[in-house]
Amino acid sequence: MKIPRKKTTMQFFLLLLFSFYVLSCASAEKEVIDYGLIQTESITFSCDRRINQGMLLPVDIIYIQRFHMPGEVISLGPDQWFNHIEREKWEEKQTLSLKGGEEIQVKLNPLWMENTKFLIIFADFKDVNNPYSQQIILDESAESRVKILVMPSSLTPGRADWSWVPSCLPGF
Repeated sequence: MKIPRKKTTMQFFLLLLFSFYVLSCASAEKEVIDYGLIQTESITFSCDRRINQGMLLPVDIIYIQRFHMPGEVISLGPDQWFNHIEREKWEEKQTLSLKGGEEIQVKLNPLWMENTKFLIIFADFKDVNNPYSQQIILDESAESRVKILVMPSSLTPGRADWSWVPSCLPGF
């Protein structure tokens, strides 16, 4: 039995159209999203007037990149970090000194942030033995602008987005 030429042409056209569709889907560039990286751009430190017994407070912002393990820094903790050889070797960090009553906004290094999966913030409070009160760890859930409240002997995550709300309003 002979197939009519019109039907063969239509089948060929449909096969050709389907082939183009499959090839276009396969070759389309797709945006690669790298989950697990931090999108934070800046950190604001808002200091109480009476921090660190009136002395300057050393603070390190440590970038934990893909090829590092956070345990390399976290295992030392803030009480050992500031006098440890690892601190001197660690290149991806920003160091600052805070004084009571000031508010400082730190812009994070965009080149380091491209591969950063954690930010560890260590403070070296005088005569404080609790490492958890001297550290904050930020991961991919952190906002683009982070606020940290520096209390007399501890660091506390703040809410930068609600700082404009007067404290006299109930519920805020």
